Amino acid sequence: MKNNTNKVNYFSRTYLFLVILSTSALLTANTAAVKTIAVLGLSLPAGVIVFPISYIIGDALTEVYGFKKARLAIYLSFFANLFFSVTLAIAQKLPAASFWQQQEAFDSILGQSFRILLASFSGYLFGSLLNSLIMVKLKKVTKKKLLWLRTIASSILGEGVDSFLFVLVAFLGIMDRQALLAMILSQWLFKVSYEILITPLLYLAINKIQDIESQSVQKK
Repeated sequence: MKNNTNKVNYFSRTYLFLVILSTSALLTANTAAVKTIAVLGLSLPAGVIVFPISYIIGDALTEVYGFKKARLAIYLSFFANLFFSVTLAIAQKLPAASFWQQQEAFDSILGQSFRILLASFSGYLFGSLLNSLIMVKLKKVTKKKLLWLRTIASSILGEGVDSFLFVLVAFLGIMDRQALLAMILSQWLFKVSYEILITPLLYLAINKIQDIESQSVQKK
């Protein structure tokens, strides 16, 4: 892999674009999670179709920019999601106009419970940070080689923590242990499989990002 990004501007356009894309994926996933879908016999929140993108971008950010910048991106996405959720909660509580008859639909789709939000926030924050940290540690161990192994291994652990925390915080006491375990395993399996399938594209993306940043540095 090319590695000419030591002089990359902290807030380069490419970095900002990736942060925005990651944040958008997280917001979309949390909104879509209201719906439960069936995939190969598994019941999953609809958000899983886009949520793994935030981890894939996290892998790219960690590989190209390092842990500190990847961590900043995670924090920015986290607080953007928090702002989004708080704003919706306030909007939900505000009195509706007399002619507006969609309050029930609004509450059903966007009025997620505090418990679900806490589950989402804790799962994403700890899972994403662990994912990036493991990527960095493995990069040293493998001497910057075996990117596929680093991304998959970090996702196995990061996505595992994310799925475990989300399901546990959101549904403990509501679902029995067997159902909890089944949901944790199904989400984890889907997300990790997603990461494995998209690994070739991740290689291409990282090479492209490094090329763009290298050219940007050379122009300065």
